[in-house]
Amino acid sequence: MDDDMKAFWAAVQVDYEGRELTLEAVAMRHGLTVGKLAYAARQLGWARRYLKHLNLENSIKRMFRVLETHLIRLEATEVTMKTESTKEITLLANMCKTLERLIEIDNARPIQKRTGKQGKEMTELTNQLVRRIEKLKRG
Repeated sequence: MDDDMKAFWAAVQVDYEGRELTLEAVAMRHGLTVGKLAYAARQLGWARRYLKHLNLENSIKRMFRVLETHLIRLEATEVTMKTESTKEITLLANMCKTLERLIEIDNARPIQKRTGKQGKEMTELTNQLVRRIEKLKRG
């Protein structure tokens, strides 16, 4: 990358990371498309703009949805754990560990900062997942 391009992308980065302009405005100001801007941000390792929107409660919900979707797919294909590939079993185990770890992290937080639905509901969801996984193992 020559010096002119480095200067160009440095100016784009300042606007992008400044968060004063929308992505569309930054792209328009520099003659780029939003897609090209997003691609450059990923490739050049710029700071992500929306990290402030991430929170533990949403992470737990998202992880549960991913796990639920995977279990539904396995149940729909009526494939038992015995015939399922090692890759699928490993993926399912990793997703369960990740969900469990997120719940542990949430439980370790001070009570006033924990997600709203604790205790009974989380235990219920965990037990439901365990029952479904056991059902898949039995075939």
